[in-house]
Amino acid sequence: MKTENYPKKDGKPGTRYFLEKGDVIKALVATPREASLGKSKYPSYSIKAIWNDKEIYVTLTNGQYKRLIGIGSLEGKKLVAIGYPGPAGKELVGLDVLE
Repeated sequence: MKTENYPKKDGKPGTRYFLEKGDVIKALVATPREASLGKSKYPSYSIKAIWNDKEIYVTLTNGQYKRLIGIGSLEGKKLVAIGYPGPAGKELVGLDVLE
């Protein structure tokens, strides 16, 4: 899991979590959330999950968000980050359900 520290609106430090290939999380909610942040015209996507016995919000890409919405109810399901080839040979990270 890749992390990024940032200052929250209230001035306290916060941490963003980004999936990397091989990460396994357990969804705590049925669907990921979409939010508009500040003056940005682009929405932000995240899902509440457990990772390494810790409750966190994982930041999602638009593609990851759409994939999870297409699966249906996610609550209690384990999700794994998988790598796949993208444009110009860049590896992208997607999500799949662990059976």
